[in-house]
Amino acid sequence: MFEVDTSLRQPFAAGHVLLAVKSVSRFLVDFWRGLPRFLGKFSEWIWTGRDPFVGDTSDESRDTVPEPLGWRLNRDILDCILRQLSTSDLYIAALVSREWAVATRIPLYAHILFDTNTPDAPLISETMRTCPHLRLLVRRVTLRIGTKPQDFDWLQLLPDDTVDQFHAFQRGRKDDLASSLFHAPFVRNVRHLKWRGLHLNCKHFQSCLALPRIESLSLFVKFGWNGEVDPISVPSRLTRLSLYLPIYNPVIPRILSTLGAQLQQFDLDGGSEPPNEEQVPDLLTTLAQHAICLRRLTIRSEFLPNVPYSHFDSIPLICPSLERLHLGPATWTPALFANLPTTLHTLLLDHHHELPFPFEATQPFVLGADRDKCHLRSLTIFLRGTELCDMSPYFRLGEFCHEYGVEFSLREWIRLY
Repeated sequence: MFEVDTSLRQPFAAGHVLLAVKSVSRFLVDFWRGLPRFLGKFSEWIWTGRDPFVGDTSDESRDTVPEPLGWRLNRDILDCILRQLSTSDLYIAALVSREWAVATRIPLYAHILFDTNTPDAPLISETMRTCPHLRLLVRRVTLRIGTKPQDFDWLQLLPDDTVDQFHAFQRGRKDDLASSLFHAPFVRNVRHLKWRGLHLNCKHFQSCLALPRIESLSLFVKFGWNGEVDPISVPSRLTRLSLYLPIYNPVIPRILSTLGAQLQQFDLDGGSEPPNEEQVPDLLTTLAQHAICLRRLTIRSEFLPNVPYSHFDSIPLICPSLERLHLGPATWTPALFANLPTTLHTLLLDHHHELPFPFEATQPFVLGADRDKCHLRSLTIFLRGTELCDMSPYFRLGEFCHEYGVEFSLREWIRLY
């Protein structure tokens, strides 16, 4: 009826995948090889009226021993199929034949997952250092930096024009690993960069903004207490910016005043302290002046105000092109639903069980979607304290949304990362 918990997709077993590959490939190859003969026979029947398939004793009609699958399968079809397999299944596929082993290199090395806590980390390092032809295949790099020491020098060897995405999750090491990583040649042309774990400093943030091809940035960053940064460069392609702070910092309006005009998505997580009542007006004014073209906006934090405040109820009026909005707990009131733009199709709200949820204000807004007064397609509530409150009103709201064609999801409150 409606979603309460997120389900996980179960991957195909390797044996099932290879069986499907074998069946599909044999059908496609046999069909392609037999198509010219079929068309010729069909033309003969049209012109002569004689059934050309009766008494056919040609060599093509006789059963023959099939050639090995690795030789018969079209390479383009094989590449498409291999891209859908998991890493473990790719390892199995590489054992089928020499041709398959060569074909699996592209999907196997397109994404390098380097986890310093796993036994295969030294093998990945050695492979990247000694196999320059494999380094050319890398399109995405994901680092999971734990407590075990590992060498990252192989990253300096990656080509400067092949890696498209770079994701790093630093948990264990306390050293300034980011400075050396951000100066690796391959980072220069990265389009999507994500950093989690230990917070970057202001210099790292400005280094990321200096990347000429960057399109999306998602960073843990800790700015100076005085809220001052050096002049901010403006990467021309940057349209998505996500910042996760330990506490809100007054440098945010300055960043928005510089980058806001080109942003389509802005995510702000204030950590343990969101913007207070004195800082919110400055933030809203900056949004109104420099970021009115935003389509996706998130403002949330772990903090729960003692008294809900209504400052963010006006955000939909400030950014009338919003298509997706996510607000933190106690930073919105029932008045928010009256201000939501007709362009909004996804609404996500954090809520705390100790506060009353505005069910009466929500239902008319959902009803408007059924009457074509708005484009709402999805409503998600992240609830804190699900075990301490009566869930039945939320279930009834879910049934109401389902009745009027709006997808409803009730989830336990989580961090964005």
